[in-house]
Amino acid sequence: MFLAPPGQMTQYADAFRRATYSFVQDSNIADVSPNRIRVVTVKAGETVQSLAAKMPVPNYKVERFCLLNGITPETKLQPGELVKIVQ
Repeated sequence: MFLAPPGQMTQYADAFRRATYSFVQDSNIADVSPNRIRVVTVKAGETVQSLAAKMPVPNYKVERFCLLNGITPETKLQPGELVKIVQ
């Protein structure tokens, strides 16, 4: 979304258009797909750490997993429990 002061859209239209074209034509952006939050069922033997390790985030995996689920790293997950992960 682009915003311009009232009555000045025409003045900025070309700059806005150029900015839009740069997004569409960038081949790196075309191959990007967003991460999604999924609800999964905890299996026997899975832990906060093992589930967090599966998430495709660059850092703070355990912390992010815990934040998503309102738990701490010491929480013992139970088989059959539902948790959220980033996929």
